[in-house]
Amino acid sequence: MKYIITESQYQELRKSTIRKFLRRVNHRLDEIVDESTQQTLQFFPNKDLIEMGGKNFTDRVIYDVFEYTYESYIEPDVVFSDEEQDIIKYYLYDRYFNHIRDEYLKRIE
Repeated sequence: MKYIITESQYQELRKSTIRKFLRRVNHRLDEIVDESTQQTLQFFPNKDLIEMGGKNFTDRVIYDVFEYTYESYIEPDVVFSDEEQDIIKYYLYDRYFNHIRDEYLKRIE
């Protein structure tokens, strides 16, 4: 069943979800993102990276980071709803998009 919530309720849910997520991974999040970016860069030859494009590369890294952190630091202790998982993915995307894209661009230049 879907509920309609106000903007302020959504913002509170967003803040609460991100706080809960960061309490578990914040001390390692930058390191995890860098490791995942480098592993993904090493996995693909330059030709495939160029075909993939910066946006698709960034999307893949964000997904990998989310999956890794969720499986390693959150499950089974805490369960996030689908909406909360989306909030976390958007947070990661907002926070790390430029950094991941810059690493991608350095590699293909």
